[in-house]
Amino acid sequence: MPHHNQGTSLTELLICIFILLVTCGISMPNYAEIIAKSRIDTHLSKYEKALMLGRLTAIDQQTFVTICPLVDGACAQQWKNNVFLFKDHNGNKKLDESDVILIELDAVFANDEFSYPRDAITYRGDGSIAFMQSGSFIYCIEQFPHLNGNRLSVSQVGRVRIRDTKKCVKEEKKEE
Repeated sequence: MPHHNQGTSLTELLICIFILLVTCGISMPNYAEIIAKSRIDTHLSKYEKALMLGRLTAIDQQTFVTICPLVDGACAQQWKNNVFLFKDHNGNKKLDESDVILIELDAVFANDEFSYPRDAITYRGDGSIAFMQSGSFIYCIEQFPHLNGNRLSVSQVGRVRIRDTKKCVKEEKKEE
């Protein structure tokens, strides 16, 4: 009666491990880029939702609503830090005792860049933003400057939308 081996040989095991290593080696560089893109999408989506909430709250309650990073209770242009959305009853861009925090947004990763050209965005009761506060949030990841969907624009009427930008790509200097 012939003997049937029901196990796997060392050769078969080594071939499977080799195929697995090659597959991982090919996919790992793409995986880091996918994670970076997801980080941008998640962060800007949170800001988009917070800005829409701020606008709707300002309209609904006919009050000022401000979004900004707070340093010692006042708005400061440090957008990499935690950012607060709060009812700013007097519109002074400071967190007073009568003001109410609606949302706190987490800071970006330490090596990422996140910026906005103003120190705050304040929505008025009609849903528009205060004079000269429009602009774009720019989210850049140094290792992947070419990623799209990294700009969140805020218009003077208070509407927001996510767009692409080339502001993260630094032009290489040509040698002459």
